[in-house]
Amino acid sequence: MRDFFKNIEDADEKSLLALVGALHHNNLPGFDYIEFRQSLNKLDGMGMDEATVFKSAFVTASTIGLTKDKLLETANHYKEVLAGESMKFDSALNSKIKSKISDRKVKVEQAQKKIEAYQEEIKRLEEQIKLYADGIETAKKEIETDKENIQTTGVNFEKTLNTILDQIDRDILNINQYL
Repeated sequence: MRDFFKNIEDADEKSLLALVGALHHNNLPGFDYIEFRQSLNKLDGMGMDEATVFKSAFVTASTIGLTKDKLLETANHYKEVLAGESMKFDSALNSKIKSKISDRKVKVEQAQKKIEAYQEEIKRLEEQIKLYADGIETAKKEIETDKENIQTTGVNFEKTLNTILDQIDRDILNINQYL
């Protein structure tokens, strides 16, 4: 099959096999462009120049009823077959692009949006953590201040109480002594 078109050296083997297979699958009955191309391939190996190869193949084919018009008409038919294969390939390629690339791009974009949302949530949580940490620091300072104030109040109360009690005790002593 590969030598159906001999002068195609850098063709992708898989693509070439598919396209030549489509030509063979859609081969019209009788001697036409396909059989003419096969004749060209056989004659090409005989060392003749291109014009002689074409003329020789056509002379032989004309003996079984092939005309130039039929040859051109069937060559155009096979071009249409290949155009149809090209459309099928484009459709399959677009489907692959959608399934392999576009769908993945959507997933990547969705994942990126989730990351951004999580980063925003982390930022919000970090701000809340900072607020709570600042609140804790403030509360600790207030606790320390209140503790000192309470202790001072306690000390002052005790001092005042003792002062009053001392005064009363002195008054009692004085009452007992002077009265």
